[in-house]
Amino acid sequence: MNKNIILLVTDLVNFEECLPMAYFLGKNLYLIDLNDVIKDSNYSKELISKVNIIVIKNKNSLAYNLLSFFNKVLFKLNLSIKFLDNFVFQLRLNNYDKVYFNTINSIIEINSISHVLIRPNNDILVGKIIKRYKAISKHICIIGISQAIPALTNLIQYKDNISMPSQKKFFHKDSSLVYYCNKIISNSKTTTNIYKKINIDFMYKIFSLKSLRNTYEWQQLIVSDYYLQNKKHANNSQIKVLLLHSNFISNINHEEVRRSIRIINQYDNFEIGIRPHIRFGSKKNNSEVKYLFNGIKNYKIFSKSLMEGILWSDICIFYGSSAAVDAISQNKDVIYLRYATSCSLDEELEKNIHICDNPDEFMILISSIMNSNLPSKVDYTLSNAELLTKQWKKLLELK
Repeated sequence: MNKNIILLVTDLVNFEECLPMAYFLGKNLYLIDLNDVIKDSNYSKELISKVNIIVIKNKNSLAYNLLSFFNKVLFKLNLSIKFLDNFVFQLRLNNYDKVYFNTINSIIEINSISHVLIRPNNDILVGKIIKRYKAISKHICIIGISQAIPALTNLIQYKDNISMPSQKKFFHKDSSLVYYCNKIISNSKTTTNIYKKINIDFMYKIFSLKSLRNTYEWQQLIVSDYYLQNKKHANNSQIKVLLLHSNFISNINHEEVRRSIRIINQYDNFEIGIRPHIRFGSKKNNSEVKYLFNGIKNYKIFSKSLMEGILWSDICIFYGSSAAVDAISQNKDVIYLRYATSCSLDEELEKNIHICDNPDEFMILISSIMNSNLPSKVDYTLSNAELLTKQWKKLLELK
């Protein structure tokens, strides 16, 4: 019997990391789209057709729809009942669990599944699915995979944090999926060092293996796929600047970020775009974007495809977003506004970008860009897909 591997995907951010795995690792890996996020992706039908993707089409029961509507009415009247909240939530979980396994079992024989790959975050729905797999077969190996290479190295990354994060806080026993995992893959030294700083007691589960997303072949493929769909923007003489946004709560000085936009906007040489930060894989923080561009009429928002924004740009500016790694992977010049954040940048990333410690340095860089005098610092080494695929197949015991 062939071994099959399933890869559970919950949102677009997760999808970006997992699609190259489904592409390179072959026909025995099935990408399971739990929330039909593929409809919001910007990949061509041609590329998507080359991977095994199963979309779970969940239809809620009549009982759930009625109770959910009633519960929302109570919430608006400030009459929320905790018992009803929990009951409606459990009803949704049980219904989804049933739909999920009915769909999967009709396509993949459950005894053929050797590995289940997940993002090891806090997710009750995925936890319920994993519990059932564990109950069905003790031989199924659960592997946690990293989401993206982090740009920052410090642990305290939110303004409301007033104590050092602990394992208990980072990985809560009742909701974190790390405790279901037999192995957890770290895609960078930065990720591994973060685990070490937290002083986790499951370091024995951590294995280092780079992401197939950060390979030369995948980066070239998505560029070709992008232009195949005729989405190339018309050329003009303006220099295109893309802001890779991070939440204001993430140790960000929002006034300095806003000032940087105003500095750029005063020159006709530039066209400005922004990639909003995506919360929980789907929610865009529109209020922060409106604040940043208050009084500015002409700017682009790249709310769906990160790659569309990066390929549109000539220069990218960030103050914490891991999307900076995607930008330098495409040989884009990247500027880090160190003076707009109290976070620490990864040393490896630092070698490949321009750093501004104050507004003076930012203005000098902008002047250099206008005069075409900005030397490129990008010297970022991408992995070889063929060699990395062999390492992943060895880990997953694929032939």
